[in-house]
Amino acid sequence: MKLNPFHGLPNPREVWAWGMFDLANQSFTLLIITLLFSVYVTRVVVPQPVIEPAIQEQIERDMLEVMRLRRLVRQVRVLRTPEGIRIDLVDDADFSMFHLSSTVLTPDARQLLGIIADAVGEQRGQLVVRGH
Repeated sequence: MKLNPFHGLPNPREVWAWGMFDLANQSFTLLIITLLFSVYVTRVVVPQPVIEPAIQEQIERDMLEVMRLRRLVRQVRVLRTPEGIRIDLVDDADFSMFHLSSTVLTPDARQLLGIIADAVGEQRGQLVVRGH
């Protein structure tokens, strides 16, 4: 016995044609809604602010001008993310942002944050500061 899913239906060709139309229509809608509409919204409706690509160079240049901060250049990492630019300040064995057992910034950390603030101060868009 041959298995025929259209057996007993009024017109198998109509059912087949409707199934193919529905398959194509769903794929088209899925493509438009998930891919093209999201690109349209993020680039046209709500454009992201343009962030100057030279932020990292400016931070490094300003840090190299201050003799005490030259050793901290590797502690600052500027990364591009989908949300914008992320600036990480990394502690290591030779540098701590805070005095021991305190919430008070060290003078070097305070000066480093001032340099970063100057670099991002002229940027348009939202600024989010996170820490622990």
